[in-house]
Amino acid sequence: MKKIFKLALFSSLSIFLISCTPSKSGGGGGGGGGGGGGGSEDSYIKKYYSSVSDEMSGDELKNQLYSIIHPAKATSDYDAIWSKYLLYSDVSNPEGTGKASEDIIAFYRGTVGKRSDMNKEHVWPKSRGGDKIEGDPHMVRPTLTADNTSRGNSFYVEGKATEHDGWDPLADGMTESYRGDCARIIFYCAVQEKDFLTLVDKESDAVSNRTMGKLSDLLKWNLQYNVDDREKRRNDILNGRITSYKHQFSLNRNPFIDHPEYACRIWGGTNANTKKICGM
Repeated sequence: MKKIFKLALFSSLSIFLISCTPSKSGGGGGGGGGGGGGGSEDSYIKKYYSSVSDEMSGDELKNQLYSIIHPAKATSDYDAIWSKYLLYSDVSNPEGTGKASEDIIAFYRGTVGKRSDMNKEHVWPKSRGGDKIEGDPHMVRPTLTADNTSRGNSFYVEGKATEHDGWDPLADGMTESYRGDCARIIFYCAVQEKDFLTLVDKESDAVSNRTMGKLSDLLKWNLQYNVDDREKRRNDILNGRITSYKHQFSLNRNPFIDHPEYACRIWGGTNANTKKICGM
């Protein structure tokens, strides 16, 4: 809705009309993912996704997002990803002047520690096709060593805490809000490597199928847990909008941090359960 403000400067001057029109967030089922990333009112984010229309959904939307993010995909190898990206993308204080290696945010926990206490987590497990994207810091995250071992190569499944048959950070005693992070990373991988990785609404699957899930739980988590400032900041660091410990990058963004509602627009119509979760 437009708000019109009238300024009368003098009787001899014309009346100036100043219109302020708020940006619209992307459409879609399920209420658009709660508070979203706040990026829909940001002119930079709006321009970044300018080729995405509100009418796009399903494979059309997935393919359009792929065309936006794939050209700027990270080219690091897995062994170099700590020194090349994670030391700067996963920190609590990007403006810090101390040691980045002592300012690392542990994925699943949100606690800050040293690099020496952590290893690298394939959010999309390596054995399930994650090796295809293991040079991408949008997928690989620093975790406390014990937490990485606890999850194994499980799908994300609410209420379970096993190494092979479903795993949930909350069920395993970790920080609940990371359910949302996990969902948005998995969605990202399924777009960035859309011809290789697939989402399924199962609790497990043969590793050779290169699948991840459980899709309905991931869609639910994405809607339930809003994007927080930590996710936004990391997205901005990797994209180069802000520097971290004086390092600047120029990678693509994770669209599901900027527009969580895209997930329901792509996968919400998969089955009756996903339709219900996404309000379709």
